[in-house]
Amino acid sequence: MKITPGFTVGRLTVIRDLGKRKAINGLRAQRYVKVRCVECGELREISTSNLTRMALSRCEKSQSPTGVDRVAREAEREQRRIQVAQRKEARKRHVPEEIQEEIRRLASLTEPLGVPGFVVRVWRVRDLAKNFGLPEHAILQILHGGRT
Repeated sequence: MKITPGFTVGRLTVIRDLGKRKAINGLRAQRYVKVRCVECGELREISTSNLTRMALSRCEKSQSPTGVDRVAREAEREQRRIQVAQRKEARKRHVPEEIQEEIRRLASLTEPLGVPGFVVRVWRVRDLAKNFGLPEHAILQILHGGRT
């Protein structure tokens, strides 16, 4: 591919051919060109072997936001992280209606203790929590009319 002034690839336009430069540490000499970025107008000297790769990538200066924009974007990202974490926790705590009914049914089972007026629950909250793999507070919420 012939690289001449005016040649445009992606966002870069070749301004001038700078010729070959000696390489450092005995590496091969490379051809350099001066290019202008269409997005930000920056002038850079780059190797011709990097021209197409850099032309297809996004411009760093046009991507870097100003201070106010950066703070606003960071706040939005943090808010999104919080919302994602809340939804994830909500999914973990969600208990299907069938399981809630089963918990209520088991919790309502009682046995007389043998002494008049005393009744004992067959299933304790801790036992229900272990059985269904839920935290105890979720079982208490289900039993006291709340939904999880």
